[in-house]
Amino acid sequence: MRIKLLNIEKRGSIIVTECETNIGVFKGIWRSRQIKPVLGNTYHVELTLADIAYDEVSKCNSTEKPCFYTQGDNVRFIAVCEEFDGEVYFLRFADDSLQMLYIEEKEQHFVSNDVLSFEMRDDQVEIYPYSLL
Repeated sequence: MRIKLLNIEKRGSIIVTECETNIGVFKGIWRSRQIKPVLGNTYHVELTLADIAYDEVSKCNSTEKPCFYTQGDNVRFIAVCEEFDGEVYFLRFADDSLQMLYIEEKEQHFVSNDVLSFEMRDDQVEIYPYSLL
């Protein structure tokens, strides 16, 4: 996924960045020592999201579009479920963004094409920038 850095905040030993994408804005912990965050620059990134409990995920109206948005120190995610492999859900945010999410529940409750919504603190979102060669 491609992001643009809107804000960089130092919280103790971690760096929290606010990132703009083509589907909204989110915040998370910057996880790279080699690639330094620079305000206004764009990066390709992958995300790691914390595990989440089943009751923290809700099914949305099928007309909802995938998006991110921040509410204080929380991030709301809306994504389309593409698949469940028995352990993790594969969620589509955008053409260039497929995310794996482990929902702490053994039974499958969501199916392909369900639109899901969930929220987590920005320190539960990890941002891993990478370079395209």
